[in-house]
Amino acid sequence: MNTVKNLFGFGNSEIHVGDRITVNQGDSKCLADLRGTDPRLDKQRIQEIGGGLLANLCSWVFVDASFKKWTEQQGDSSRLLWVKGDSGKGKTMLLCSIIDHLQEIKAAKLAYFFCQASDQNLSSSVAVLRGLVYMLADEYEVVRQLAEEKHKNAGRNLFWDNNAWFALKELFSEILERSDWGPMVIVIDALDECTSGLVQLLNLVITISESSPRVRWIISSRNYSNIENHLEESTRDPIMRIELGASSEAASFRTYLQSKVDTLAHDESYDQETKLAVRLHFERSADVNLLWVSLVCQSLQEVPKEHVKDVVQRHPRGLDGLYLHLLTQVLRPVRNDTCRQVLAVVTVVSRPISLVELSCLVGITEKDAARVVSLCHAFLTLQDNTIYFGHQSAKDFLLSSAAYDAPMSFNAIAMHGWILQRSLRAMESALQRDIYNLQRPGFYINDVTVPEPDPLARLHYSCLYWVDHLAAWAETPENPEEVSECLRDGGLVDQFFRNSFLNWLEAVSLLKSFPSGVRLVTRLLILVKKQGIGGNGLCDLIHDAHRLMRFHQAGIENYPLQVYAAALIFSPSQSPIRQIFQADEPRDIVIKPVIEKYWSSLVQTFEGHDDRVVAMASNTGTNHITVASAAQDGTIKVWEATTGESFHTFKISRYRRSQDGILLAFPEGRDVERLISSSEHRVHIWNLRTGECEGELRDPTNLDIIDLSFFNDTTNECVTLTAQGEAKIWNLDTHELVRSTTIWTQDIRKFVLGWIAYAKFACDSRGKTLLLVRSRPIFNLFKSTRPMTVWEIETGTCLQTIEDCATAIGTTAFSPNGALIAVNTDHQEIDIWDVATGQRIRTLYWGEPLSLTFSNDSTRLASLVHGGDSSATVEVRNMVTGESVRTFDVLDWYWLPGFKRTVHFLGDSNPLAVSTDKTVSIWDMTSQESDSYHPDTTRSPVRVRISANERYLIWASDHIIQIHDLDALPTLLWGFNPPADSTRRECLE
Repeated sequence: MNTVKNLFGFGNSEIHVGDRITVNQGDSKCLADLRGTDPRLDKQRIQEIGGGLLANLCSWVFVDASFKKWTEQQGDSSRLLWVKGDSGKGKTMLLCSIIDHLQEIKAAKLAYFFCQASDQNLSSSVAVLRGLVYMLADEYEVVRQLAEEKHKNAGRNLFWDNNAWFALKELFSEILERSDWGPMVIVIDALDECTSGLVQLLNLVITISESSPRVRWIISSRNYSNIENHLEESTRDPIMRIELGASSEAASFRTYLQSKVDTLAHDESYDQETKLAVRLHFERSADVNLLWVSLVCQSLQEVPKEHVKDVVQRHPRGLDGLYLHLLTQVLRPVRNDTCRQVLAVVTVVSRPISLVELSCLVGITEKDAARVVSLCHAFLTLQDNTIYFGHQSAKDFLLSSAAYDAPMSFNAIAMHGWILQRSLRAMESALQRDIYNLQRPGFYINDVTVPEPDPLARLHYSCLYWVDHLAAWAETPENPEEVSECLRDGGLVDQFFRNSFLNWLEAVSLLKSFPSGVRLVTRLLILVKKQGIGGNGLCDLIHDAHRLMRFHQAGIENYPLQVYAAALIFSPSQSPIRQIFQADEPRDIVIKPVIEKYWSSLVQTFEGHDDRVVAMASNTGTNHITVASAAQDGTIKVWEATTGESFHTFKISRYRRSQDGILLAFPEGRDVERLISSSEHRVHIWNLRTGECEGELRDPTNLDIIDLSFFNDTTNECVTLTAQGEAKIWNLDTHELVRSTTIWTQDIRKFVLGWIAYAKFACDSRGKTLLLVRSRPIFNLFKSTRPMTVWEIETGTCLQTIEDCATAIGTTAFSPNGALIAVNTDHQEIDIWDVATGQRIRTLYWGEPLSLTFSNDSTRLASLVHGGDSSATVEVRNMVTGESVRTFDVLDWYWLPGFKRTVHFLGDSNPLAVSTDKTVSIWDMTSQESDSYHPDTTRSPVRVRISANERYLIWASDHIIQIHDLDALPTLLWGFNPPADSTRRECLE
């Protein structure tokens, strides 16, 4: 019987259940994380599918003038050789022969990649670079060391996230630039099948071929004008090329044709007359196309030899005509429907699928699936129980109008909907609780042994790709009514979530693809909201499921059966998912924790720093939110909020440990490429694509920087402010100082002997960066004046000086539009100043505010006032009338010296965020209740930030960073506590 040993939660009541005590990350997994495919194995597969290399078939290329010139590098000839030709001309087999030749002579290091449009892992520029780097890292220690050095700071995301291309390109360039590297040949086959990022891949090939004399390239593609035009327009020197189908390889083709006819005649016992008839038809109709010859030979193997002379004449010239003829034979009435379904499924799936996955999607046995694939051998081939197209041209034909009109008659968009429905029904039927019979909730994922046979093998594709097919079906629907029916309340998707959601989460965890599952549900949620076609109940259900996945990600990802334990008992009592699956909650837990009714506003908790978090910044891009955090030990981490993973770790060199010694800044309102940080008098520029420090800006005056920002909504300039009043604009590309402005004047200096007490940047209606500066006297006991100045940084102009504030002693606020200043005085008053006129326009009688903030539209002002004991009061005033529009108390509050941005509006006037020692509350100005998250009472929040789109509040305390969704009050989106190295877990057994 299970009993409670020790029960406690991490973060917001999150626990792990089971008997595993220690979680310890192993050594570097650089090669494993880098591997998307092994090009050497791809080469073996391709050669086997093609029937192997025919001896001497490609020997002609080694005496070809272009090849010899490329090999010998005569004169200023190009280091780029382009092999081009139509489908079926033997480009891939030619490159395989060249690779074998180069490996045999060992004249240079070698790396190669074979693009394949039908496989997502082989059809992008990122996949090409990843494959090349993997092959080199696997074979050469120096490359492995370079890769591991970058990988240790970023992990797997370095090679797989949105910036993977830039990181891989940087690593690839470093490899090729090494002085001890020596000559190298890089071969990329089928560039026309690089369906994502082709232009940037071509640009990289051209750049390196023209700049690095030690590196030579061979590329191949079909005769596509976009590739030819780009190569011709972007290269300085004429490209050396070999065009297949020309006379140069005609003799070789005749050798191949004769060999195939001889083999066919021998295997099928043809007489000389039949053999001659076949050879003559091949010579007349093949058009020097090796694939055409191979396909017809396969077709004739099924024909009785007495009919071959007649049947061979029915095979038309040209690949498309031949494919149409072969498709008609495949789809004979006796096997029409099943073959059509198999061809349609294999054509639209996102990756090559196995026989058992195909049997699940089509609804036939694995044996029947193998038989049907065999019947479709003109189009499909089977290798290691995985189904591939024999050639990309076969898939292209099936997607063409010729196949669609007759006799294929399948619609790719409708087929996506068909696969979606088959996938959901199959998963709902076959998925079950504890499908691997682990029995214990604490069974650690790395200890799981996959049973034989694997009950998830047939569902593997459906589990991870069903939303892809829903998106393809819903975004361009042929029949919108069918999509709406599927996504209505009570429809197929709704039923799946209500019946099988927890079983699916368990399966995704067992498949070690939980982050993919999170992204899948994220995409589903965005799709349903964007399209506006889902029922309200379904939207709420998906939203709740999304929160559960993100909040319990660490537990379920490491312990699959936690989905029925901790994920339920530590979800809110009013969570729709928890209510639906209430019967699945553990029945033998003696005491269940008391959980709030609804999710809190907490979206994400980041743990990973070894020291207290002292600075934070955030950026909301097109599809994701990025958070940067800095710790007191000089470590900066950059987090992807969607997955909860840290994808960069930076270390500030020569850092003097300080609580307030680091500042961070992102550019606002755009996809982030750079992060800047300052410590003491230096600014570091961090490239978030490559994970490297681009450089350092050093102030020759060695004055400490007290604030920094990107300048005038740009990404290549920043502005810094020193404690002694120097505002400096820097070019981040050249690392040069553009100009400097002194935020002091002699008139001001005669009144003040001190440094800046308050500085804040704002952006006026013209998009110009403004800076409010307020001085601090050296002797606080004296009633010296404390003038405020507002500067336009671009021109260095002081727009306004406000000197009539001799009694101002406390908090200051600068409105976001740069038009108003609020200053509290020693008479429990708030003076409101107009920047344009320099006049005091209103005095509000308030308490003694410790924090002030304007709403984003500058129409309201909020103040946090100490109420005595352990309480504080928040009051919101209307800037037009001066009247109080809302007052509420904040309990369990303690005064924190230096605590910044305690009160912050999240929209124009609603809602409002209040941060205190023990509570971060989100207040709706139209409601009387707050949505509060209560963190560990031993921690004190030191930074609160609001994302650019004002949806997310980011909160930092000690070693913790948390993200709150302000758009979905009062519900939690994510609480994430990743398992730390060598961390003891006390659990339920």
